[in-house]
Amino acid sequence: MMYFNRDIVTKVPLFKECQPGFVLRLVQRLKPQVCLKGDYLIKQGDPANCMYFIRHGEMEVIVNGMCMAFLKTGDFTGEIGLISASASRTASVRALRLCELYLLEKTDFDQVVEAFPEELKRILHKASKRAKQNKLMKDSVEIFNQAAW
Repeated sequence: MMYFNRDIVTKVPLFKECQPGFVLRLVQRLKPQVCLKGDYLIKQGDPANCMYFIRHGEMEVIVNGMCMAFLKTGDFTGEIGLISASASRTASVRALRLCELYLLEKTDFDQVVEAFPEELKRILHKASKRAKQNKLMKDSVEIFNQAAW
């Protein structure tokens, strides 16, 4: 089980090149969670204070009422909640069927990065790149929405 959880954590681009000891500490802090079909895991606009790893299941990502993407076994969501002190959720995530997940809370993440400050620098650098990509996607959606009306 610990091996699978290590793999699900290192699949996240922010954690991909992190030291094994850092990843192990994150894995030790994962909390299992279940989400029933139709339940919202995340609601757009809510405070972001954790991230989720999908162990098994399918979910949809909804932005302003429109389905924008699907998440499946092995995917993740909400990583911005770990690295930002005041972020809000940019999308809602709803279960399409029973989902088994792992939750990593910001407080647990903060405790781990205290012991691995060099990993925090690496993660923040990667997050900055990802934020720029997400902004481009958001801008594209806004242009599409304006053109549709």
